[in-house]
Amino acid sequence: MPESTSDNNSLYDLIRRLGRGSGRKKITLNRRVLIFFFFLLLSILFWFLTVMNKQYTSEISYPVRYIRFPDEKVLVNEIPDRLDLTVNAGGYTLLRYHWRARIAPIIFDVNSFSLNTLRNDPSTLYILTTYAKDRIARQLSPEIEILDIDPDSLIFQFASRIEKKVPIQINLDLEFEKQYLQTGPFRIEPDSVLISGPEIILDTIHLVQTELSGMIGVNEPFEQELELQRLNRVDMNPSEVWVQVPVEMSTEASIKIPV
Repeated sequence: MPESTSDNNSLYDLIRRLGRGSGRKKITLNRRVLIFFFFLLLSILFWFLTVMNKQYTSEISYPVRYIRFPDEKVLVNEIPDRLDLTVNAGGYTLLRYHWRARIAPIIFDVNSFSLNTLRNDPSTLYILTTYAKDRIARQLSPEIEILDIDPDSLIFQFASRIEKKVPIQINLDLEFEKQYLQTGPFRIEPDSVLISGPEIILDTIHLVQTELSGMIGVNEPFEQELELQRLNRVDMNPSEVWVQVPVEMSTEASIKIPV
C-alpha cells in the first residue's frame, strides 16, 4: 500500500509539471502571435501611407448642373447629367472623392461660352468640353489636375419659347355617402393655365390635368387646392388651382299618376 501511494503521488507530480509546462508554452506562443500581428499591421500602415502619398491617374464621374441658357430659347434635347473626368491627383484626394457619398455638382454656365453652330442647323449648338477644362478645374480642389473630359462635346438643341392658355381638367375620385351626390359641375379658380415652352411641344398640349386626388365619405360641399401635373420642358402659371364641389342629399318622393 505505501508503494502504491508513492507511485500515485509521483504520477500526480508529473502531470502537474507537464501542465505547467504546457501553460508556459501557450503563453509564449500567444505573445509571439501578438507580436507578429502587431508588426504585420505596422508594416501595412507604413505601406498604405507610402502608397497614398503618390500621384495617380483616375476617372471621376461628376454631376453637372446647367444654368443660363440663351434668352427666349428652350432646350429640347437630352444633355448629359454627368461628366467623366480623367484626373491626376494624390492618393488621399482620390480616395476622398471616391468615398464621398454626395459630390457637389459642377456648375456649367452655358451662356458664358461661345456656342458653335452646326452647319445647316442653326437651332443646334455645341461646346467643346476641352475649352471648359479651366473653368471646371476652378470648381474642384486645387490638388486635382484635369487631363480629359468625356464627352468631348456638349450638344444643345434650342427652340423658340411661346405661350398659350389651355383649360384645366379636374382629376378627382370621389366616393359619396349613401343618399349624397354631386349636384353640378366643378367650379375651378382659375379655369385655365398659361403654359410656355417650345412650340413643337406646346402644339400637342390642349389641356392640363390636376394630380389625381381622392376622397371618401363625402356628405357636404367642399373646396380643395389641387396641384397641376408637371409637363416636361413646359412652365406653367399658376401651378395649382382651387376646385369647389357642390354636394347635396338626394330626396325621394312618391306620386300617383293615372294609367
